[in-house]
Amino acid sequence: MKNNDINILVVDDSPDAVEMLTRKLKNKGFNLFQASNVNMALNILENNNLHLVITDFKMPKISGLELIKHIRSNYKQIIVIMITGYPTIDGAVEAVKMGAEEYLTKPFTDKELFQAVDSAVNKINTTIISSSINKIPNTYGIIGGS
Repeated sequence: MKNNDINILVVDDSPDAVEMLTRKLKNKGFNLFQASNVNMALNILENNNLHLVITDFKMPKISGLELIKHIRSNYKQIIVIMITGYPTIDGAVEAVKMGAEEYLTKPFTDKELFQAVDSAVNKINTTIISSSINKIPNTYGIIGGS
């Protein structure tokens, strides 16, 4: 999949953080959706085919951890990256246990952001390739993808 085929949802209660992430990722060609809270994110998840969610950890009312829990229960194919301005070891462990692929602490560099997103895109592509190979009927021998 090319970047312009990847749909990313950015969830953060800080409008500046949402704007910054959206701008940087759009410049790389990704399709972006935005939510300022978990309830908005849930609505977007229900109505769109998303590949990646980048969510803040600490938000009013419902946390990013609850969003991860919902995604893991209902959208297993979606990759999640957790970001936070309040990093703790316990928070990182909890996020990874819940199913976050990456845990970035604010302020993070463009390099750190793009490495995390590139890793997620590689995993998305690998999943798509392996699921399409598994759909090939009556195959014998060696099948590869590069």
